[in-house]
Amino acid sequence: MSDEKMSIAVSTLGAIVLGFLAPLIIYLVNKDKLAEPAKSIVISTLNFELTLMIAGIILCLIPFVGALLCALLSLFNIIMLIIAFSAGNKGSVYKYPFNIPFIK
Repeated sequence: MSDEKMSIAVSTLGAIVLGFLAPLIIYLVNKDKLAEPAKSIVISTLNFELTLMIAGIILCLIPFVGALLCALLSLFNIIMLIIAFSAGNKGSVYKYPFNIPFIK
C-alpha cells in the first residue's frame, strides 16, 4: 500500500475512533509529502470531522431529543467515513454532504 493510500486510510478510518485528531495528525505530519488527491481527501475529512464535532456539541445541548440526535449523528459519521474511505481507496475524492471549509 502506498503512503498516500495509507494516509487516506488512517485519516478516514482513524476518524471513526479518534474523531478529528486522526486527520489532523495525518495532515500536520504529511502535508508537504502528499499529492493533490490524497491531500484534499485528508483536508476534507478533517473539515467534515470538525463540522460534525460542532454539530454534536450543539445537538447534545438540546434536552430530551439531544441524545438521540447525537447517536444518529455518530451513525451518520461512521457511514460517511466508510464511503469516503472506499472512494479514496479507488483514487477519487469524496465530497462530504455537510462540510464547512475550516482548512483549505
